[in-house]
Amino acid sequence: MKRKLLSVIVGCILCLSCFTAFADGAEKVEIQFAVGDSVLSINGQNIEVETPYIVGEGTTLVPLRVITEAFGAQVDWDGTTQKITLTYPDVNIVLHINSKVAQVNDHNETLPEPPALSANGITMVPLRFISETFGATVGFDGATSRVTVTKEAIHNDTVQGKTELAKTGDSYFKWSIDTPKNMSIDYRTSNGDSVFYMDGYENRFSVTANYSNPEKGDIQEALSDLKDLAAGTTLMKAETGKDSQGNEFAHVKCKSKEENVELKMIYTKKFDYIVSSVVSLDTPKEDVAKIDELFHSFSTWDGSGEDVYNLSTVDPDGYYLYENNKFKLSVRVPAYLCLNENSQEENVLEFKSKSYEHQNSRCSIAIFSKTENCTAKKLADLDKTSNCGRLNPNLTTFEQLQNYTISGISGLRYGYTVKNSVNDDKSFADVFFELGNYVYNIAVETSEKDTAIIEQILPTFKVEKLSRDEIGDMMRNDPDFSRPLRVDLKSVSFELPGSWQEETNQDISDKSGRYSAFDRNTASLIMFEIYANETAVPAATVMNYVKDSMLKDSAFKNTLIDKVEGVTLNGVTFQKMQLKSVSKDGEILYATIYIGVSKGKVIQITLLEPELFYSGKTGLKVSEVLTNMTVK
Repeated sequence: MKRKLLSVIVGCILCLSCFTAFADGAEKVEIQFAVGDSVLSINGQNIEVETPYIVGEGTTLVPLRVITEAFGAQVDWDGTTQKITLTYPDVNIVLHINSKVAQVNDHNETLPEPPALSANGITMVPLRFISETFGATVGFDGATSRVTVTKEAIHNDTVQGKTELAKTGDSYFKWSIDTPKNMSIDYRTSNGDSVFYMDGYENRFSVTANYSNPEKGDIQEALSDLKDLAAGTTLMKAETGKDSQGNEFAHVKCKSKEENVELKMIYTKKFDYIVSSVVSLDTPKEDVAKIDELFHSFSTWDGSGEDVYNLSTVDPDGYYLYENNKFKLSVRVPAYLCLNENSQEENVLEFKSKSYEHQNSRCSIAIFSKTENCTAKKLADLDKTSNCGRLNPNLTTFEQLQNYTISGISGLRYGYTVKNSVNDDKSFADVFFELGNYVYNIAVETSEKDTAIIEQILPTFKVEKLSRDEIGDMMRNDPDFSRPLRVDLKSVSFELPGSWQEETNQDISDKSGRYSAFDRNTASLIMFEIYANETAVPAATVMNYVKDSMLKDSAFKNTLIDKVEGVTLNGVTFQKMQLKSVSKDGEILYATIYIGVSKGKVIQITLLEPELFYSGKTGLKVSEVLTNMTVK
């Protein structure tokens, strides 16, 4: 719960905006500056900006945010894809750095010069194109090299100028608020579970709906979490109670030297809501009062009636249409799947589940440049071969690779199921196809009970051919597992396969040390523990102690798979034990433990393998590691 709350606050703080001339109530905006001058005037007020400059055949590039936000437009920047999205009443513009193609509403236009990043990392755009698309007039005085932009104000007193209704809400996530009079939507997640608003003073307000966690704590624990988040600020209020609809809530208000922060957690049967506001201390009192009224206007809503402007894009079947303009694709996904905006991989779109009921579901779309070694057939073969080799053969059933048509394009598809002895079984489907210069892989994962969503998602996928000049190269970055991991401790030295990566290394002495490594291929963990054996305790005695301790461990249900046996490897006699370990939340791990005594020390090696990868063909064989281990 605490991580969810932190993400909301961080999101609010990071959703920054710039100076907005229309926010001050001006009936007309006039922008004046001289090319080459870093001082720009908006309605007579001078502000210093990145210096505008001329490129190509007389195209003036200016800082994007200052110019557009002077008009009251909403600006979104995606640093990963270098995409700029401008939202203005009746006009939506999508731009990309270094691309002359601009999408204006439902059509493309060609820019005289592409947007660019200045040496200081500031986004610069063609002045005339942006301004005139927004309906402004651009004048240029050749004698003085002075540019004048004028635009009559558009009164944007409601949600992005779209409604006059008194209430705004979401019928799927079941909430409503008073329609903001001095704020517009700054950002909304793909499924709409979080909505962030901002005004011209950089004040923020947000609503986040989380699917209710059946194992959540009570409302007092929620209050404690909120108070922890307020640590380091001056606490003004901390309370719990019930709202007018009988919903329990926890409420905290605090302030720092720069802003007031207010947070409220509301519990309902299906959703738990987090409402937040962050208000600068420099904000005029009348605007503070409006945001306070907005904060306290939040209420749950059953979705009925015609007096609420509905933000929801979820259809009656519980799905929404995701569209990506850059990659010219769309897909219909369940409302509980939300695009992971934190991914740094531009060419991988991953939708993760926000619902505890459907926590095993996810969907991903990966796009790669087509090369001799990266075709749909080769990717499909590689993917299936890899999964067949690393997954537990006793739990998995694979389908044959077969022809499959998606979005009218011939491709390949295979699927497999994974049985789970404790939790729900899982189903997987992978589709591979080529279009133009690119190869696509669509993967859907879900619980066995939700298998139907696979056939609800895949047939809705639509895509158009991409231009390589616009998109560029997107190569697969497969890890290189060819080089082994060589470990040289003071007490022992050994090798692990290339897929293993060091986690901890406490190389203390020739008779004391700890080392652990993690397998990036199977999520397994191996641990080496070396300690002095000054009294020459036999390995069997040490193993009996370890066995008894693990079988009595109350945190896990540990079961001995096979009797303890002695094995001699590389001249050292080891005691070997295998256990099946089940945690309280149902996670199953298999532990293989070797304990040997050599040269005055005890050597203990423990391999932990998740059930899904246990006994897979590519799994680590500890005996092979020990056969080549050198005891110093």
